[in-house]
Amino acid sequence: MIIPIDKMASAVIDVTPWENSTSLYISRIFVPYHYRCKGYGTKLMETTCGNADKNGQTLYVHPTANYGSNVKRLIKFFEKFGFKQVVNAREPYMVRMPSETRHDYS
Repeated sequence: MIIPIDKMASAVIDVTPWENSTSLYISRIFVPYHYRCKGYGTKLMETTCGNADKNGQTLYVHPTANYGSNVKRLIKFFEKFGFKQVVNAREPYMVRMPSETRHDYS
């Protein structure tokens, strides 16, 4: 999904099937540096999570600094959308269950 910001910039999220049709992997979410903290990433995630919930799909993501962000900041960002860290993984990744199977324990 692409959200145009202006003539020169867009915010992008790449989501691909993972393992089976009930799982999706977020391989990239990118908002140009000067447009960060302005709601573009939130809009991408709200749309992606809404579509996954509607289709009963689990989302996976591997927070990384590859696109210029801070991993701790990314983890907090994804947690706002219901992602939980998988603690026994060699490299940290996060998972978000569809809304009908998720429980809010906070």
